[in-house]
Amino acid sequence: MAGAGASLERRCRAPDGAPAAADRRVFRRPRDAAGYHNHDFEFEPPDGTTLWEILVQELPASIELELDLYWACIAGHDPVELIRSVGSRARLLHMKDMAPTTGREDLAPGDGVLDWPSIVTVATELGIDWYVIEQDNPTNAFVDITRARGFLLGLVDRD
Repeated sequence: MAGAGASLERRCRAPDGAPAAADRRVFRRPRDAAGYHNHDFEFEPPDGTTLWEILVQELPASIELELDLYWACIAGHDPVELIRSVGSRARLLHMKDMAPTTGREDLAPGDGVLDWPSIVTVATELGIDWYVIEQDNPTNAFVDITRARGFLLGLVDRD
């Protein structure tokens, strides 16, 4: 994967083989799919256009977008608006919260500053299938996942 310092041209070449791979009969079950998981560098506009914008426009719909909400927020995006902008292209969301500090610290969902009720509401409206509870550096992974799962289930079941 190209890093943040790579030219836009070089970074845009990374998905060239992806459309062909997604279109081949490489997946065995009907729900198998190829997806792209973002970080923050895809949202940097080195030449006026971001890699994220190019990926959304150029990758075929058969390649799903796996939105990592924490990294999108680190890059300055509103996760609710980002989810709405890709609609049904997002089949799953990586659910990581963001610490209220200015550093890059991710937390379990519900432990930070993201607007989870709004995120879950729009994800439900759009029919997003999966919530992936994820942390890059958990304090205690089992405890964090258990707490985050309970928190997110409480939001899903609030109707």
